[in-house]
Amino acid sequence: MATTIAKLSIAATSPSQAEGNSGSTPFTFTVTRTGDTSGNSSVDYRVIGSLLVAGSESEADAADFVGGEFPKGTVTFAAGETSKTITINVAGDADAEVNEGFAVVLIDPVGAITGADNVAHGLILNDDSGSPPPKLSIAATSPSQVEGNSGSTPFTFTVTRSGDTSGNSSVDYRVIGTILAPGSESEADAADFVGGVLPRGTVSFAAGETSKTITINVAGDADAEVNEGFAVVLIDPVGAITGADNVARGLILNDDSGSPPPKLSIAATSPAQVEGNSGSTPFTFTVTRSGDTSGISSVDYRVIGTILAPGSESEANAADFVGGVFPKGTVTFAAGETSKTITINVAGDADAEVNEGFAVVLIDPVGAITGADNVARGLILNDDAMAPRRWRGPDFTGDGTSDILLRNGTTGQLAVWSMANFAASGAVVGAVAPVDWQVQGLGDFDGDGKADLLYRHTGSGDIAVWTMDGASVKSAALVGSSLDPRWSAVATGDFTGDGKTDILWRNSETTEVGLWEMNGTTVTRAAAFGSIPSEWVAVGAADLTGDGKADIVWQNTRTNDTGLWEMDGTTVVRTGLIASNSDANWRIGGLADLDGDGKTDLVWRNQATGQVGLWKMDGFTVTQAKVLDSIPDEWAIAGTGDYDGDGRVDILWRNGLDGTIAAWRSVDQNGAIGADPRVIANAAGWDPVRMAGTLAGAG
Repeated sequence: MATTIAKLSIAATSPSQAEGNSGSTPFTFTVTRTGDTSGNSSVDYRVIGSLLVAGSESEADAADFVGGEFPKGTVTFAAGETSKTITINVAGDADAEVNEGFAVVLIDPVGAITGADNVAHGLILNDDSGSPPPKLSIAATSPSQVEGNSGSTPFTFTVTRSGDTSGNSSVDYRVIGTILAPGSESEADAADFVGGVLPRGTVSFAAGETSKTITINVAGDADAEVNEGFAVVLIDPVGAITGADNVARGLILNDDSGSPPPKLSIAATSPAQVEGNSGSTPFTFTVTRSGDTSGISSVDYRVIGTILAPGSESEANAADFVGGVFPKGTVTFAAGETSKTITINVAGDADAEVNEGFAVVLIDPVGAITGADNVARGLILNDDAMAPRRWRGPDFTGDGTSDILLRNGTTGQLAVWSMANFAASGAVVGAVAPVDWQVQGLGDFDGDGKADLLYRHTGSGDIAVWTMDGASVKSAALVGSSLDPRWSAVATGDFTGDGKTDILWRNSETTEVGLWEMNGTTVTRAAAFGSIPSEWVAVGAADLTGDGKADIVWQNTRTNDTGLWEMDGTTVVRTGLIASNSDANWRIGGLADLDGDGKTDLVWRNQATGQVGLWKMDGFTVTQAKVLDSIPDEWAIAGTGDYDGDGRVDILWRNGLDGTIAAWRSVDQNGAIGADPRVIANAAGWDPVRMAGTLAGAG
């Protein structure tokens, strides 16, 4: 068996050229194959517009290329071949333009892999006389004014056109509320403007015109309020372009006499208590009213689960409270009253749990306002025998939040991104393994609550475990020597429920399956399960049944069926099909407990459409299935983990074009995915290391 796999990379041979006035100009790119070149390999490529090219002022579009469409194709390597050339023909024209960027991206390799160097850029230099399109910007002429007690107050904004102003241009604008205006204490809403709607319109420039004024009429009133912010945004330019200066802000200053409404705040009186084994335990919270307390005020409250309570390892749910529902109610203040008490009754039980957090939130005040102190938190301390720690992703620091392990594609150096609510702080792993040692999987092999690394020597077959403490290597020890190269680690997981990760193996020739039960760096038990048809691929190991023990998820590459082995250590308790998926383009891209119920769910990716699918699981049963929007091809699923520490697993993505790492957050108990991806950081040149068993091609 070859000790390395072929890797494909691309670089620009002629990255920057003038387009020419007619015909075409060839831009050439070299695709290089390294590693094992003894077999056949192929890779598709496609061209996209890009602003990431140094010197680019705009993205190239299809009309910039011969044939009026973005080029695409396939590069094929025969045995022994190491280099191929891609030629991209740029169409010449006589139009005055800005410099335009594009990228050639390698995708869908066969018989090879690609890394961060799967993208090369080109820059089409404008060589035509004349001026590029004009640019539009906006600035506040009167950014901060009092609203007045009646009528309206005009806030004016100047739109400036620069560059070639010989033609016509236009741009739409719209007003939005914002807290980002300096001095703003609240966002303006529609009622703050004349007509009771957020203003919008269009600005048009005739030939030669360079400046236009937008007037936003703010409605005056006699209500005592806080200062409110808004923004005017330029969108959809025609005959022009816009840049970062397409937004200007305004601040509506309150000018009314009298005291503003009183303010309500909440604080925990007894923030952390044990739940008890039966009955109930009261948690009390104090609501305080300050300011003008001469009138009547009221405010609703509701309880929600939260991981943000200090010491919390999971969110409380409805079952943690008396009555089996999240408490809610209303607090009312009579004239002169300044303090009220809310009592939240937590239900006692004998279940082994982690410490659970909850929050009491004040909402919908009447005759008062609330601010940032409208939330108080409580912590339900477990007083029952603790259950084994559940794996929600690689946590190198032991803080209950998953971290991200990255590998430099050039040097092989590893780095740990320690995560805190989707914010990363990176540290390079001090020790560097020789190039013959490759990471095979991640897991908590010694049961200390911190992720460790499983290594394999590509030549000798030796197996080693690095036990980790953050980015520091605590110890490195051999687990097995000279393992038959036909055996590969296909998944890691805690099959025994002892809090220590075990290793699942597969023989590539005989298709046998084996399992090592681990205790740190010691194999305590090894078991073999016989041969499994080769078309069944182990996607990964995770707990789908909720018993605290990893099960094995299988996908049939021929029929696209999904199967499950329910496991208890080295014993297969039950086997069966989960479901069939008639569309062969759907591939499992990750295993993730999206709703935090202790049962792992399945994340799918359609390789044809880019759509993402979610299966909420209860053992062998799909309890809910949903299909989300299509995601651009350059984004691939790079892993799963609980990156904000809320007890639910999130989906990690990597942009193959620029190396950006982002996450989709699981936002509620039903496993709903947040609509806005959380960009974590750029990691160009670094690739996230996934657990053994995840489908590399499912991104």
